[in-house]
This record gives sequence, C-alpha cells and structure tokens, in this order.
Amino acid sequence: METDQQIPVALIYSAANSIGQSVATTLQHKGIQVALYDPDNPEPIEQVISRLPQPGLALNVADCKPGEKVTDSQVFEAVSKQAGRLDFLINLCPIDNPQWREWVPGYELKLYERNLSAGKIISKASDAGRIINLFFLATLFEHADIRGHISIARAAIQGLTRHLAVTFGSANLCINSIQVGMLNCPELEHLYHAAISEVQELEAFTVLPQDIADCMAFLALEGSYITGRTMIMDRGLTTGLTGV
Repeated sequence: METDQQIPVALIYSAANSIGQSVATTLQHKGIQVALYDPDNPEPIEQVISRLPQPGLALNVADCKPGEKVTDSQVFEAVSKQAGRLDFLINLCPIDNPQWREWVPGYELKLYERNLSAGKIISKASDAGRIINLFFLATLFEHADIRGHISIARAAIQGLTRHLAVTFGSANLCINSIQVGMLNCPELEHLYHAAISEVQELEAFTVLPQDIADCMAFLALEGSYITGRTMIMDRGLTTGLTGV
C-alpha cells in the first residue's frame, strides 16, 4: 500500500464481514486510507480488500503485524509504522463468528483494554483522533440465549465509552459508540428473519450495513464536537413508535 502521510488512516478491527466492507468502502470514498484487521478470521480480509474501490490503497494488517501472536498494542504500533500514522480505530463486532456464546461474555473487557491501548497510540500520532465502537441492542436477540449477555455488554460499553472519552479528552481524542437494533446483514439474517417473522412491523425499522458506515464516517470526519456518546441506531424502535 502506498501511503500519503497527510491523509488520515483508519484501522477497522474485526473487518472480515459485510459491515467491514461497507465501512471501508465508505471511508475510501471520503478520502481516508483504511487498514483492515480481523484476528479471528484473517483469510477473508483479502476478499474484502479486493472489492474496495481502491484496493491498492488498503492495508491488510496481517501483512505488517510483527508475528503470529501479538497484542492489540503491537498491532496498532505496526499500523502506525507501516502507514505513517493512525488516526481512527473502528471496532466492529466479530459477527462472522457463529460462536456467540464464546465471544460475547467478557467482550466488553476486551474492548476496554483495546480502546485503552489504541488511545495511548492514537493520541500521540494524531491531533484529531477517533475511536468508534459498534455493538447491539438486545432487540435482535429476543429469542436467543445470549440476550442477557448482550444487555450486560451493551451497558458496559456505554459506560466505558464515557469513561475513556474523559480519560483521553485532553488529547483531543473523541470516543463514541453506536448500538444497533434490527440489523439486516448476511451474517445475522437468521436472527433478523426470525424476529420479523413474529412481528412484521419490525421490518420498517431495519438498519443496514451502509447505515452504520455512514454514521461512522460522520463521527470520524465531522464529529469533532461529539465524544463520550452512545448513538442508538434503530430508526426509532426503542422510542415506542412501533407500538410493539
């Protein structure tokens, strides 16, 4: 990947899925250089990159990380060294991993430690850094046995977002989260279709990967006055507009 050190660099974490594809594509259209990483599912990253509008300007982190078993901090350092800078960390969820009962419990602690490591590096490398975390509302998991874990993690991520925004506020590093309701994407379509089969009205409140990408692009590029916030993306579902 050829880099221009004047162009902001965004690392998309857990990017080997349809949301990663949409976020990377949208950021490239906005003129951002993207680096893609997925420690749990590294092989599809090349497929995601090949479908980007400018695949030659995307960095596969697996090509520059300093070994097979590395810490997140080492990954961030490697990206910063390879790309010349690191401005944004976008934390997606490993939705392509079907073992939800394995990765969801305790996910919030891993995310906190990752954000803390990234914050220390981004705040040194950029004067307008961003960290954006993605998670879910429990709506999509109404009948799943991990619903409780989703609710616990959601509340914890909301809290850690506020805490870290204060921790890194003096470094002009903005940290926000997006929590999504009825998400329709290939990796979760079994949950989505099960939900709308029981309550057809829910289909009108569907969120798509591109909606997430647009919101993340806004927070990264135009949200310099927003930090410590959790954006609820469900098209009004939790306001009671559906009557369900």
